[in-house]
Amino acid sequence: MTGSTGRVISIPMHSARKPSRIEWIDYARFFAALIVMGYHYGVNGIRNGKLTGLEPFDRAAAVLQYGYLGVPLFFMISGFVIMSSASSGSPLKFAISRVFRLWPAFIVSLTATSIVLAIWPSPLMPISVGQYLVNLTMIPTTFGVPVVDGVYWTLKTELMFYAAVLVVLSLRLIDYAQVLVEVWIIWLLVSFAMGSGHGFLQSYDAFFAAGCTFFFVYRDGLSPRAAVAAVACVVVGVQVAELPTTDFINGTYGPTLSHQVVIGIVVAFFVAFLAMCASTIGLKTLPYARQIGALTYPMYLLHAHIGYTLMSKFGSGGHPVVTLITMAAVVLVTSWLIARFVERPAQQFRPLVERLLLRPRIATAMPAAQALDEEQVLGLVPEKRA
Repeated sequence: MTGSTGRVISIPMHSARKPSRIEWIDYARFFAALIVMGYHYGVNGIRNGKLTGLEPFDRAAAVLQYGYLGVPLFFMISGFVIMSSASSGSPLKFAISRVFRLWPAFIVSLTATSIVLAIWPSPLMPISVGQYLVNLTMIPTTFGVPVVDGVYWTLKTELMFYAAVLVVLSLRLIDYAQVLVEVWIIWLLVSFAMGSGHGFLQSYDAFFAAGCTFFFVYRDGLSPRAAVAAVACVVVGVQVAELPTTDFINGTYGPTLSHQVVIGIVVAFFVAFLAMCASTIGLKTLPYARQIGALTYPMYLLHAHIGYTLMSKFGSGGHPVVTLITMAAVVLVTSWLIARFVERPAQQFRPLVERLLLRPRIATAMPAAQALDEEQVLGLVPEKRA
C-alpha cells in the first residue's frame, strides 16, 4: 500500500493502540547499563590497572567480559528512540529535546567525577580544570583533550548520530526516513564488502540503523523490506561486535572471548527487539519501568572512573564481591538522586524554551499522540494522553 507521501506502508502485525511510553525500552536500557557496569568493574578496570586492590575474577570474568556488548545495545536503543523522537518533524524541537536530555545529568556527573578524581588522583585517570571545561562540550577529543571518564567516548558517537538526524529534519526529509536508512544500510554492506570500513559512527552504524529499522517495524509492522534491512544490520553488526576479539594485540582482551558467544549475544539482541516491536508483547505494562528507565543515563555516566577510584581507595581485596555490589548500590542511589533532583526539574523548563523558540506555525509530521519522545520513554516527563 502506498501512502499520500509516496511511502510504501506495510500492514501492521497488530492493531493495538500504541502506548505513549514503551516500557520494554526502559528494561533494555537498564540491562545494557548493568552489563556495561559489570564489565568495567569485573573485567576492564582490573585489567587496565585503574581498579587496584582487587584480584582478577576468574569464573565471573568469563561471563562479565561480554558486557562490552551493552554499548552496541545502547546504540540500537538510541536508533529506535531517536527515530521516534524525530517524528515530530521540527529540527529546533529535536535539538532542544537533545540538549535537555543530555546536558543536565552530564554536567552533574562530569563535575562529580572530576571532584572524586581530584581528591584521589591517579596517573591513569588524570584531571585538570582545562580538561573539565573542554569536556563540557561532550566532544573533547575533537579539540585534542582526553575525556574525563572513558565511557564518555560514546557521547561523541551519539552526537554525530543526532547531527545526521538534525540534517534530515532540516531538509524536511523525515517522511523518507525509512528509505534513507535503507540507503545507509546498503552503503554499509558495500563498504563492508570492499573492506573500506563500517560507517561514520565509529563503526557502530549498523546498530543505530538497526534501531531505526525496528522503530519502523514498531510503527508499521514487520514488512519484507524491514526484515531484509534487519538481517543486513546483523551481518555488519556482528563484525563490529567481534572487533575486541581481534583488535587487542597485547593479549589482554581477545584470547578469552568466544566468537560464537559474541555472535549469539548480538543475534539475541536483534531477536528480542523484533519480538518486542512486532508483537503485542511490546505493549505490556512492566513494573517500575519508569523508575528503571530514569536511572540508566546517570548510571552509565557515573559508574566507571568514580567506581574505580572509590573501590581502589576503600574496597576490600578480601571481599571483592561485597566491594563491587556496594559500589553498584552507591551508583544506583546516586543515579536516582540525579534523575529525581536534576533531570526531572530540568525538564520542567523545556516547554518554556520550546514556546520561546518554536514558531507557532510549525506543523508536526505525526500527531502528538504517535510521536514518542525520549523523555516520555524514560519517565522524565508525564505521559502525553491521547
